Amino acid sequence: MLATNGIPQAAQPALWQPYDAARADILRESHPAEQLAQRFPAQADAIARAIARTGRPLQALRTLPLLSRKTAWTVLIDAQTAQPVGFVAVDSF
Repeated sequence: MLATNGIPQAAQPALWQPYDAARADILRESHPAEQLAQRFPAQADAIARAIARTGRPLQALRTLPLLSRKTAWTVLIDAQTAQPVGFVAVDSF
């Protein structure tokens, strides 16, 4: 009901959960990082730089879309631990 009154769900601490509790879901919903450059060839250079900054091989990464207040990004996560390791300014929704 708070969301219908203008309070976003992300601003409601009662709905938050520990990151560790969601790791399996995060990995299940994520996508192989190889698909990102294929889907967005115009941003291939920015994607390659973001992947290089993680220090991990492409095959060791997965991606998820990420919303901020004004834009959408893509978070790069470790394919084994689901730990965020980088970001790239690509709307992967």
